[in-house]
Amino acid sequence: MKKYTYSALFLISATLLSGCKPEHDKDWYKSHDKERTEKVAECKKQAEQNQDSDCKNAMDAKVEINLYGREGKTKDPAELLKVQ
Repeated sequence: MKKYTYSALFLISATLLSGCKPEHDKDWYKSHDKERTEKVAECKKQAEQNQDSDCKNAMDAKVEINLYGREGKTKDPAELLKVQ
């Protein structure tokens, strides 16, 4: 019985610890293009991850950069229609 208790405790601990990953805010994703692009691609592959706050931050950063650019200025409407 002790063996099963330790095994269960180990599995629960491993599961809880594997869920801990660094989370980045929207501003961080705005200044890290490569990581933002990778995270958005990862989030699009797994729909359940879209609820993750890290996915939300990466996608929000992408939208803001597309709409306002890095400087936060509103782009010309013709510029918004260009496919990236």
